Amino acid sequence: MVADHDIQNRFLFSFTPQDCRPRVEDVACYLGGADYRPTSGILRRIEKALDLAEGLMAPAAALAVLPVLKADRDGVRLSGGRCLPGSLAGEWGQAAYVTACIATLGPGLEERCRAMSPSEPFGAIVLDAVGVAGLDKLGEIVGRETENQARIRGLYGGARVSPGLQQADLSLQALLFELVDFEALGMELTADLIMKPFKSISEIRALGTRPLAAATPHKCMDCDLPACGFRRSAPRSGHTIGNEHH
Repeated sequence: MVADHDIQNRFLFSFTPQDCRPRVEDVACYLGGADYRPTSGILRRIEKALDLAEGLMAPAAALAVLPVLKADRDGVRLSGGRCLPGSLAGEWGQAAYVTACIATLGPGLEERCRAMSPSEPFGAIVLDAVGVAGLDKLGEIVGRETENQARIRGLYGGARVSPGLQQADLSLQALLFELVDFEALGMELTADLIMKPFKSISEIRALGTRPLAAATPHKCMDCDLPACGFRRSAPRSGHTIGNEHH
């Protein structure tokens, strides 16, 4: 991993494709669901796709650490007149900082999937599943870096919130793109608030002077769809966030 601390509290990170190489079983889950048991032939196809993906992915992230000026029912107020939704203020009332992050695997993998689709449709599906599982790995890396930013400030890191999920409206996506150096990643945000490249993630987290709601080890624990065919972890006790799974 290489970090470029270009200005205080704004960082760019690049990672190796090996950092984001998922496990075979995680790719298989995205192919056929949590109960899917691939044949030896499919396992070989997955391994081949994993090797191919390493030459296509260019994982990178842009992170900003921003001081919280005030949190009340009107929102979480940041410097520069920016404000996060009021729905976050209750849990984040003790937040000293907020981290904003967008990260991407780059365009190479999805471009290869499109090119393969007409002649190798199943190969494209397997490669796409590698990309989805690779995003999970990228999210874990981003989480560790966020925790590191909390530790060096003597603070506690909280759970992640992603635009369009949990209590955050998709409109939060536009604010995240204002806060971080997305152009350095070669990313863009469409009028419909969709990130390009598509194999990308975005999130915000609170850093507090006291322990906050802890980040979960797996995203399924933050999802309240118990019947989801892709679920690999039980949800947190009493956890309710709506009807979305990512």
